[in-house]
Amino acid sequence: MLLNFLSKNIVGLWIFFLSFSAFVALGQAGLGPVITKTAASLKVNNSNQINFWGNVNFVYAISAALVILICSLIYFFYIKVVLIQENYLIAGTQCWALLSISFLIKIFFSKNFHILNGYGEVGLDKLTLIVSSLINLIGFFLVLKLGFGLVALGLVHLFSSIIFAISSITLLQKLVKSSFCFLNRLDYVLIKKIGLESIKILILNLCSFIILQSNFFIIERLFGLEILPYYSGLFKLITLVMAISATISSLYFPFISQAENEKDFDLVKKLFYRNIIFANLLGVIFGLTIFSLAPLLIPIWLGEGSYLGPEVFAPMILLGLIYINTTATANTIIAIGANYFVKPSLVNASISIPIALILGKYFGIAGVIYGNIFAAIIPSTYIIIWSHSFMKKRINV
Repeated sequence: MLLNFLSKNIVGLWIFFLSFSAFVALGQAGLGPVITKTAASLKVNNSNQINFWGNVNFVYAISAALVILICSLIYFFYIKVVLIQENYLIAGTQCWALLSISFLIKIFFSKNFHILNGYGEVGLDKLTLIVSSLINLIGFFLVLKLGFGLVALGLVHLFSSIIFAISSITLLQKLVKSSFCFLNRLDYVLIKKIGLESIKILILNLCSFIILQSNFFIIERLFGLEILPYYSGLFKLITLVMAISATISSLYFPFISQAENEKDFDLVKKLFYRNIIFANLLGVIFGLTIFSLAPLLIPIWLGEGSYLGPEVFAPMILLGLIYINTTATANTIIAIGANYFVKPSLVNASISIPIALILGKYFGIAGVIYGNIFAAIIPSTYIIIWSHSFMKKRINV
């Protein structure tokens, strides 16, 4: 849609901005799963007797400060240089400022949905994100139809984040008000526990960002901004498949934590296998579906000649399925706090970019993707074997 109203360079610039969203989200420092797991534990142990709200607000205030810092550093050390090269400094800076505020709002208020997930009110964050995405889609069309440009896209994105925040506040107060303590006192022991676990999740998120999002920067450097809209179209389809499959894991996550706290190990094992089966099943079904439809959909979406071909999309599908299986397997282990798989994730991230760069230079965009796949094989295999072995030994004790 954007290419119907804006030049390829401007669209590439917008996609370039959005590619930083996952990196900016690192400012959340891995708090999401930890807050969900802790909330699930507190629910089992009568959370109305324990102040949790003040601690969540405190750690998310720190997270908000990190988001501001990350957005500022990205701008001054990278984005500003690109904007000067593209002769688009003023409008580009304004757009990035609006996006930064949007990122800040969405990350800060996501805490409400993480608490809701921990209390068993799952899926509401996904529904709200869908509504937010629809607001973006409709808003983008309207502002572009009226002749506005890049800055207007930033304003629409900010508006959708405000709606996200209001929804999170309303749902939290409505659904858990009777059983949740909204005091603002701090418990430094709990804050320390949340912080230590969050750092481990942060490392996982950072590794995931390096592996998946770094491709945008590699492709931009090797092949230029003009190719980014076409790669981004395929990447959005892959992330959609991964997001659909990840919904299964996010739905199971709080119930796995609750079962662990209740010492119901048989239920933990059942949820472990169900999570893997359903997540992979959805991944395969939707992956094959979009692979079949992509040659028809992408040209309609991005214009004639925009589909990069099965030689690029096939390895992207394969990479997505590898991550779906690995994430689904690791999710239960992380939910019970048995292992955060920091070491294999660091290995994966450390070798992914060099291999992707080397193969990209010789084999084009497909080479970049194959570099990701080769780097993921050994760490993913380790995580899968360790997880299954752990669950089997644990239940048999």
